[in-house]
Amino acid sequence: MALPPALRWIGKPVTIAIGLLAILLALAARGCHRTALIRPDVTVRVVDASGTPVAAAHVMIAHGTLPYGGIQDWWPLETDANGTAKTTALSRDEEVQYFCMHGVPEHTYFACAGKEGQGVATLKSITSGNAVNDIARLWLIKTTGHQQ
Repeated sequence: MALPPALRWIGKPVTIAIGLLAILLALAARGCHRTALIRPDVTVRVVDASGTPVAAAHVMIAHGTLPYGGIQDWWPLETDANGTAKTTALSRDEEVQYFCMHGVPEHTYFACAGKEGQGVATLKSITSGNAVNDIARLWLIKTTGHQQ
């Protein structure tokens, strides 16, 4: 069905606009690459309830992603004589899709530490930001009762 003569001028611009919109949506759905920090540059210091550094404590740095909430990577460490364990930053390329539901993951990090007979501790999150070296202090809490 042809447009009336008074409206024929609208056909070409509308067709061009629809075509440009389709191209834009196709490019947006394609996604793009970014470099994501999956392990922060962090120093963890493990101390007991009195504040004394705990040597040879087991430390686990973990990396998770949201919205799916799974742990993606983890790195086991052991503290030195000063009760510290260090990691260096590690990045990974990933593809993100800004216009798709759940297309942009958020990266989270946490640490936990423990030493047999001295207790366990968990640091729920580590924020790295732009700092070169963050220090997180984990206090070991001695627990009683059944432990595995």
